[in-house]
Amino acid sequence: MSKYLIAAFSDIHGTLPSFIDCCDIVCICGDIFPQNIERDLEASKKWFEGIFFPWTQNLPCDIIIMIPGNHCFYLEAIYHQHKKIILPTTYSGKCVCLVDESFIYRDIKFYGTPWITNLPRWAFNTDTPISVFDKIPYNCDILLTHHAPNYGKLGCSYPNTANEKNYGCDELCHVINLRPHIRYHFCGHIHTGLHGGVKIGNTMSYNVSILDEQYHPGFPITYIEYLN
Repeated sequence: MSKYLIAAFSDIHGTLPSFIDCCDIVCICGDIFPQNIERDLEASKKWFEGIFFPWTQNLPCDIIIMIPGNHCFYLEAIYHQHKKIILPTTYSGKCVCLVDESFIYRDIKFYGTPWITNLPRWAFNTDTPISVFDKIPYNCDILLTHHAPNYGKLGCSYPNTANEKNYGCDELCHVINLRPHIRYHFCGHIHTGLHGGVKIGNTMSYNVSILDEQYHPGFPITYIEYLN
């Protein structure tokens, strides 16, 4: 039996974590770009290739598996052009960016999907969530989504306060329930959604956003040990 340490986080909005424990795999669940340039495709390209990717190369891990989010307009533009995310050749060996795709690493099958709902002027918005989430394979081991499922308070902003509001996705929750093979699910999108993990059927689901609703660092990176 092999053991792998996975670090998972989401919604960094240009705030690159300064310290990550040495691990095997880093999972990033979307909303990568700084807010002040996210709709400027040329500035986003320069930041992505000149700042973000050099940072990834120094992360103490073997591979980074990431997905876009609704603030990732530059990645959406690449996706619309190529129907997949093509990363700069220099960095593609250590980074994989998934849009409705599977990726197998050390016999662990990852699947990533960036879609969100009810935000028509944002990147990777869909009006037919069941059509995109139903593509999630039944034999997936680890699922990365940007959207949070409507389960418990994973998708609730300001949970357990007078300002609590639920933005979780029913269709995503339904699909996860029908995929009993999925062992772990990482999501973000709702920054203050309940952290710490809840079980949806057979799947441990974690909101791994690290910023609060004011876009300040508010939550730690999530680490799990994966036994294979």
